[in-house]
Amino acid sequence: MSNKKKALVDAGTYPFNVVVYVGYTSDETIKDMLEVVDLNDQEKESIESITEQTRARVIRLSSGQMVLWLRKIPRKPKDLATFSHECVHLTQFLFDLIGQGYSEDSHEAWAYQHEYFFYQILTALHE
Repeated sequence: MSNKKKALVDAGTYPFNVVVYVGYTSDETIKDMLEVVDLNDQEKESIESITEQTRARVIRLSSGQMVLWLRKIPRKPKDLATFSHECVHLTQFLFDLIGQGYSEDSHEAWAYQHEYFFYQILTALHE
């Protein structure tokens, strides 16, 4: 059984999605991404900076595409906490894309979007 998994998860009501890579090396991630999108040098460098110590990383490409890289499928509390942290970054990147900053008026939308990403991605990874 392979420890690698790839998923494409939508952003709910927003016209964006997240490409999720689990267990891929940085080189494998770049190779796979180059099949569908051009990466600039800064984007490649961000992916190449993934090391053995990296547990997770979120990258927003210049195209607006969001990428979530995870060392492994989150199951244990520490891994779930890291995953939740990365979902906050996904939410931030998404709301930056649509021009919706964090405020008293928008904090509930941020919370719902975080919950949506957390649930949808975790569900996709456990299928």
